[in-house]
Amino acid sequence: MANIDPMALTPVSSQYGSITAGQIVTPSTPAGGGDAVGLQGSYTFLRFQTTGTGATITMNSLDLSSFGTDVDVTITMAATQIRKVAIKNDTRFKDPTSGRLGLSYTSVVGLSLEADYIA
Repeated sequence: MANIDPMALTPVSSQYGSITAGQIVTPSTPAGGGDAVGLQGSYTFLRFQTTGTGATITMNSLDLSSFGTDVDVTITMAATQIRKVAIKNDTRFKDPTSGRLGLSYTSVVGLSLEADYIA
């Protein structure tokens, strides 16, 4: 299992002083045994991409949802697909000790992951 730390995105707003914008993204290659993604800010954004092999990604739920059940959430990826997930950084997925979300995968062949948050 690897630790993946999300990249802090800098919002462009009326208080942004630079004349250029955008940050270089370096996708992570998921580990076969799963990953632990740091949950930072109010929301963490995950972007998954497959290039030839489908996969199911499971987000480890640690707390009851507002519906009263503790159910892991899955993301089903086709062989060539991109999906984004916004995660509210509350107690449902955030491990109280590590501050991380646990992910597991049915396949990591051709799978990449990007994680970021708004600083």
